[in-house]
Amino acid sequence: MLTLSHKRRQFLKASLMWAGLLLFWAVQPGWITNKILPKEYLHPFAHVISYAIFAYLMSFYLRFGRRVASYRMTDFKIFALVIAACLMWGGATEWLQHYIPERVPDLLDVLWDSIGATAGSLCFTVRHRLRHRRK
Repeated sequence: MLTLSHKRRQFLKASLMWAGLLLFWAVQPGWITNKILPKEYLHPFAHVISYAIFAYLMSFYLRFGRRVASYRMTDFKIFALVIAACLMWGGATEWLQHYIPERVPDLLDVLWDSIGATAGSLCFTVRHRLRHRRK
């Protein structure tokens, strides 16, 4: 049975809650999202920021469990896995918007999500490398 450390459990919970929040936001009807973000030019910023936070939290979760069933997770593997997971989650939420009134799935939103995921994962990697560099 796989046991998780306390820190890793906390970051798993935070990542899942953030994913739930992203899903909740994605399934809202268009008139609600337009009230909260009335300006069209704010939508890309919302995608980038929300997925940067999501990637940062997932990177922390994976960092505290570097070994997964005797498979060592390097910085690059964590970086790639986080971006892939964020892309899949962003694509799934955009696909769900096809069924929501007044919402339209948009591949440009997935692009903004991937930019945010890359930024969040890159921020985590740089932060981790700066904290643990050898002197």
